[in-house]
Amino acid sequence: MSIHHTMMKDSGISWIGFIPENWDVLPLKRVITCLDGRRVPIDASMRTSGPYPYWGAGNIVDYINQYLFDEELVLLGEDGSPFFDKTRPVAFHINEKVWVNNHIHVLKAEGIDAEYLTFVLNAVDYHEYITGSILPKLTQSDMNSIIIPIPSYQEQIGISNVLSLKCGTIDRAITTYNDMICSLYEMKKSIISEVVTKGLDSNVTLKDSGVDWIGSIPESWGQTKVSNQYDVTLGKMLCTSPETPDSTEENYLCSANVKRNGIEGDIKTMWFTPKEKEEYLLKKGDLIVSEGGNAGTPMIYDGSRDPCYIQNAVHRVRAYDNQDIRNRFLYYWMSFAKDIGYVDLVCNKATIAHFTKKKLMEMPVVSIDLDTMSDIVHHLDSKCTQIDLEINYTSGLIDTMSDYKQSLIYEYVTGKKSVDMEAS
Repeated sequence: MSIHHTMMKDSGISWIGFIPENWDVLPLKRVITCLDGRRVPIDASMRTSGPYPYWGAGNIVDYINQYLFDEELVLLGEDGSPFFDKTRPVAFHINEKVWVNNHIHVLKAEGIDAEYLTFVLNAVDYHEYITGSILPKLTQSDMNSIIIPIPSYQEQIGISNVLSLKCGTIDRAITTYNDMICSLYEMKKSIISEVVTKGLDSNVTLKDSGVDWIGSIPESWGQTKVSNQYDVTLGKMLCTSPETPDSTEENYLCSANVKRNGIEGDIKTMWFTPKEKEEYLLKKGDLIVSEGGNAGTPMIYDGSRDPCYIQNAVHRVRAYDNQDIRNRFLYYWMSFAKDIGYVDLVCNKATIAHFTKKKLMEMPVVSIDLDTMSDIVHHLDSKCTQIDLEINYTSGLIDTMSDYKQSLIYEYVTGKKSVDMEAS
């Protein structure tokens, strides 16, 4: 039997839009039984490793030795799930032994295909159902009020089959591209590690640096501390009101803004006195190192937010001389130190790590002549730029495929694309 929709009607629901004339719309509570009352959270310290998935807000967070559910279910994020990221799922179809904590809703489909329901819940526009601006939360009451499109059961099965096939193909391609990106990042880390500790001459004679995490270095290289070549300034404590009549509200960078490839996120403002503006001002080419947050993350400031200053979750680092080359070399050295685990080591793997000014200033760094340093920096700039371009291109492919997958799901579960089904 082939099913083709020609007549459409307005569903009356903004996210759904028009649906086939023979479809219905219902609130979610009409087609599910909510089993949230059977959820039980287990602290990480109390879990025993085993074969059963332990589900949290939006994914499997552990595997343990016991289970709560052994039936076909739909799991829908409650809090902490990516409700507004169309590239990531918030609903999951499961049919195995699992344990579920209290951060994800547990739904049993009633009179509706569970897999179809999962696809629908991954197409919903959650803006009108979510409360909480900091941590989005889908309450049970709001969840029950979600309106979903309901075709015939046979069509639900057909839509599920088509989407499973098409989305499965897309997901496998995305997995392949993600693996490629991981390989590119590993290649980049390996190149940086090799070059900042061994230089560009593969035949050079090496010696033991005397520092475990650095390993061997060229015989002609020396070793020093960051403080001997760089000035380090920790930013200003957060200030939400003017301290003097001539204070002004200015942009500042915090640790959340510091990413290796540049500034990320919204830039916030706070109050600075004229003296503080002189002390904490950033200039293009400055090296920024996170003190807190993702401690030890380095970034070269590109001047794009001028004027801009620093808050006390970040350090500004400037070489005493030849700032462009030395700052960029230390950027690569910090990347190496971060990746090798040095920062975690000196921060004692604390729950909230702080890469303090003292720790940064005392960090070992190789001492090499400026010409060698310049050659290394230009070599790494070229290699890393090439790898970053490949990563960005591959990430773009993933975004395109994710968008296409999302549009497919939406179009099929709202009947804007029809399915052809052979009667068995």
